[in-house]
Formats: sequence, structure tokens, C-alpha cells
Amino acid sequence: SASIELENLLPFDLAYRIYDHDGKYDFCGTLQAGKMNPLHGVDSKHVIGLSLEIESQTLVTSQVAVINGGSCDKCVLMTDSAGLSTSVFIDYE
Repeated sequence: SASIELENLLPFDLAYRIYDHDGKYDFCGTLQAGKMNPLHGVDSKHVIGLSLEIESQTLVTSQVAVINGGSCDKCVLMTDSAGLSTSVFIDYE
């Protein structure tokens, strides 16, 4: 099984970018609402950045979430085209 799985529990499709700083792995993908995507090329023991974009809501990442060897930021901070902020929370187990 994959060391990291992304599951989109939002009612919107989203685009994501995963950057593994230690392994120099950079991957972009899309995830439909309600779907899950295993990430086999990412080592969860590395320092990993996660950014999101929800095009249908004009939301882009304003602060990347960091996963660092078992600990994880609680959310990805996002901003819309009007400058309003929101958070997408992360459930990391």
C-alpha cells in the first residue's frame, strides 16, 4: 500500500501538488470530489509540501502544508480572487 493517500472529502474537484524536499519528487495531479489517490512515489518520512487549488471556487494555496516525518500541519491555507481566506483541514494519521 502507498505511504500517503489523498482523499478529497470536499464537494469540489481539486488540483494538488506534492513536493518531496528530501527525495526531490514533484508531482501534480487532480482529485475528483469523494475520490482517493494513493501516492506511491512519496516517502512519508521525508519533508513533504502539499498545495491545493480548487478552480471552481477560485481558491489557491496561500500557505503550503508541511508533512514532516509523522507530523503534519493541520490545514492548507487558501485565498480566493477577492483576497478572502479559508482553510482546508488535513486529517493525517
